[in-house]
Amino acid sequence: MTPQEIIEILKRHELWLQNKGGGQRASFAMQDLRGSSFARANLQNAKFSGADLSGSDFTGADLRQADFFAATLQAAIMAEANLEGADLRGAQMKEVILDGANLKNADLRAGALLSDDGDGKPLPVDLTGASMNNVEASGAMMAGVNMENARMNNANLSGANLSGAIAVNADLTGANLGGAQLGGARLDGANLRDADLTHAKMKNTSLVGTGIDPVAARPAEDFGAIVHRILLDHFEWKETDGKKGRRANLLNEDLSAINLSGANLDGANLRGTKFVGAKMDNASFVMADLSQTEFQGADLRNADFSGANLRKTNLTNVNAAGAKFNAVPLRDHDGNLMGRDWATNLMGAVMTGGNFAKAEFQGANLMDANTIAAEFRDADLTGANLRGTEIGKQRQRA
Repeated sequence: MTPQEIIEILKRHELWLQNKGGGQRASFAMQDLRGSSFARANLQNAKFSGADLSGSDFTGADLRQADFFAATLQAAIMAEANLEGADLRGAQMKEVILDGANLKNADLRAGALLSDDGDGKPLPVDLTGASMNNVEASGAMMAGVNMENARMNNANLSGANLSGAIAVNADLTGANLGGAQLGGARLDGANLRDADLTHAKMKNTSLVGTGIDPVAARPAEDFGAIVHRILLDHFEWKETDGKKGRRANLLNEDLSAINLSGANLDGANLRGTKFVGAKMDNASFVMADLSQTEFQGADLRNADFSGANLRKTNLTNVNAAGAKFNAVPLRDHDGNLMGRDWATNLMGAVMTGGNFAKAEFQGANLMDANTIAAEFRDADLTGANLRGTEIGKQRQRA
């Protein structure tokens, strides 16, 4: 196709968009258009299915609702282009430049043109090595897309469907993934610094080596109807002093990254539960069973664990500054003090690297707890059992 032919098609397409005589929808389907220039052209609803557009320039072009089904766009320049609602199914876009482009509600699922024998195998969209900084892709359908090594600084992927996507070693610094579907996605080695994962669905998401910020937590309702119902019943049980609702029993559940900030789970059975990276600041777990629970990297600031069973619990790298682990005075059925306390049990707990500055451990049992490299600055350890702990040994040496 000659440059003059391309220009004539663009002219007729412009007339078609304006509903004027002589107009015709632009169709470049199956054409070899490598290196062509469509910069700032108005190509709304244009057809490029199956075309080879490698190295072509679409800078600032209006490509809303355009059809790029199974097109080849390798190393194409599409910066600032408007691709809202475009059909990019099966497009091969390795090393494409999409900085500042609008991909809102675009379709980037797998797709392929039928072969002569009618057995075309759908191919996932290939965005490996793509530059997608500041891209607007909210609500985009990107299930299975390959974005390995892509650069997506400050990209807006909120509400996008990235189920099964591959973003290994991708740079997602400052990206908005709020509410995104990330089930089964692979983000191993991705840079997620300052990324927003609020309400993101991350079932079976692989995040190995991401250094993901643990406070980018998920609300309770993201963990399925059953878990959400158990938590609601427990809150009602507490509010009505046991007259309604039911005590929570979440034995061995995986609630990693859940947001339970300020929640009241007093007396709950949470033995063996995973709260890795959870946000639980100001939450209350008074007299709860948290033995062998995993809290690695959790935000536990100002939480209340008074009287709780935390035996052999993993508190590695938690932030528990200002948290309470005090003994609880026991009362009889009439509410009268019985003259003895129920100690918080931290026997054998792993507290390495944790921040327990200004935390309260009055009367707590920390026997044989691993407190190496933990911060206990200004913590209140009055009456605590520190036998077998590093802080206990330091006090003996002093």
